Amino acid sequence: MFRLAHISDIHLLPLPSISLKQLISKRIMGYLNWQFDRKNIHNQDMLRTLLQDIKQKNTNHLAITGDLVNLALPSEFEAATKWLKQLGEANEISIVFGNHDCYVESGYRRACESWKNYIGDDRSDEIFPFVRYRKNSALIGVNSGVSTPPFMATGVFDKRQAEHLKKILETAKQNHKFRIIMIHHPPVEGVTSLTKKLHGQNIFRSVIEILGAELILHGHTHVNSLNWIEGPERTVPVIGVASASQRPIREHNLRAATYNLFDIDRQSEEWHCRYQTFGYHHSFSSVRKISDQLLLP
Repeated sequence: MFRLAHISDIHLLPLPSISLKQLISKRIMGYLNWQFDRKNIHNQDMLRTLLQDIKQKNTNHLAITGDLVNLALPSEFEAATKWLKQLGEANEISIVFGNHDCYVESGYRRACESWKNYIGDDRSDEIFPFVRYRKNSALIGVNSGVSTPPFMATGVFDKRQAEHLKKILETAKQNHKFRIIMIHHPPVEGVTSLTKKLHGQNIFRSVIEILGAELILHGHTHVNSLNWIEGPERTVPVIGVASASQRPIREHNLRAATYNLFDIDRQSEEWHCRYQTFGYHHSFSSVRKISDQLLLP
């Protein structure tokens, strides 16, 4: 059995000091948004407690679907890299980037340099999409994080990634692996506003319609969700998770920090996947099980 934990949208605290020169960009809007809104949503103590609970579950791997940082400042990447090293070995953690990791043009490059040990492909020099084989599963990382104009948080999936993804999915299926795709933006129509949607989601879904996958994980929405998209033999579950550091915000319909846990096994040539969600209940002092269900068969 392979046990996988999934978290997203970390938005690590505290936000480091920022110079006037660094603010002369899209960052000024993000900084103001942080000061008047986001700093009241994200909480480092809640994140720490959530990670402690994950550690007690004896997981084999941790999937992080983006937004580790806030404004893509150089000092944020340094702090995030230090944080990742404290979580565990690089071969036990896989990352894809979110729009905040690529907040400015230099963000993508810095993310690749800083987190290369968490995005590297096992069998090639390809960055995105990449594949990492672990036990009975294939963790497949797709990048949707790009720098966007102010007030936009959209993502992109293009034809270049699609062609590489097809090859990865086909090879992983031939090797009898449980194929898990990690992407920041949800590849599902209508679950985000136009300013936050994934451009090219029709290209992504066409790949899945042809070659399928067993599980797709995403972040971005800060909401726990389960959707389905068409595959060649059956529909494919698309699962989102709330931010791993967020307080509950009623007016935004956001619940407190959660994580997902997947137990993946193959019996009699058939995949079995148990899907559990853990998070804070009303006391916000401890993490408890929220839901438990079988995704497959």
